[in-house]
Amino acid sequence: MVSQARLRAEALSIQRKAELDALIQEQNQLFEHSKKLAEIEIMKAKELADIEASKFSRFISSIGADTIAEMARAGPDTQAKLLGSLGLKSVLITDGKSPVNLFQSALGMIGGNQNNQSID
Repeated sequence: MVSQARLRAEALSIQRKAELDALIQEQNQLFEHSKKLAEIEIMKAKELADIEASKFSRFISSIGADTIAEMARAGPDTQAKLLGSLGLKSVLITDGKSPVNLFQSALGMIGGNQNNQSID
């Protein structure tokens, strides 16, 4: 009777250890899968950022520094026409010497309220 109980306990212990090992292996595989997916997403984001940076760099170099300087000196109507012809929806151009109120600039870009009323 005692030896039978001991054998039963040993068999149960072996069974539970096998179940635990299988669960650990499954969790490790899920972790590795999630890790690989995250790495792919990071690589994708980096490649998209590189593409956008390259696109912007080519765009700026094709316009030229002189044109950008002229746009900065042009009046608002001329700037809007130039930017519209370039297919840009919003751009902030500064001389880098004056501080910029980004909140007011953002309101202007999205057609904010002209009377300084709050946006709800």
